[in-house]
Amino acid sequence: ADFLCFLSSSLVKQYEEICDDDVEKVVVPNMIDDRWKNVEPLLYGDRSRDIVYLGRWSAKKGVDDLIRVMEAIDLDITCELYTDAPADIEKTRCRFHNWVSEEDAIEIIRSAKLVVLPSYVEAYPNVLLEACACGTPFVATEVGGIPDIVNKSGAGLMYSPGDLEGLSGAINELLTNEDHWQQSSTSGREWLTGISNEDIKSTWRDFFRRQVEKT
Repeated sequence: ADFLCFLSSSLVKQYEEICDDDVEKVVVPNMIDDRWKNVEPLLYGDRSRDIVYLGRWSAKKGVDDLIRVMEAIDLDITCELYTDAPADIEKTRCRFHNWVSEEDAIEIIRSAKLVVLPSYVEAYPNVLLEACACGTPFVATEVGGIPDIVNKSGAGLMYSPGDLEGLSGAINELLTNEDHWQQSSTSGREWLTGISNEDIKSTWRDFFRRQVEKT
């Protein structure tokens, strides 16, 4: 390859731990539609959903961990899962829904107090960017490019994949400490709205221009 493109610097570091090469590496993050940036965030007390999960029904997504925590957690809360789970599944404090449109997803995340992403494998998940746009704090595993999102946005808490106590503790912190919740909500929203889609497009254009000039 003449070059490699990564969604975050964390992913570059992980690649370099495996492969020792001198190929040019470029970091260009995901963009999200401007409709998300135009969302008006809700206050904590105005949000009608406790926790939401949007993603595939897969062991790699950590859904079993989330369900186990919801069964045991000492809070009167409910998790809404928008996924492709079997139609007849029933779990404690969990409500299952089909996939939704992007417009519906905006309203779902906007009205949630917390987004949870318990994955064992991720790259640079858009759902966390969308949570930031809605001013919705999140809890996610320390995998892939998620550390970059957490460190830059200040919008969420991380835990190690499979650490059920860590997941439960992070949920408990953000749902019972309203000051922490509000700080995370504001910080994430400010970070995301400050990212320019046009700047990302310009980075791609400049990069490909340089590649063409090499030929």
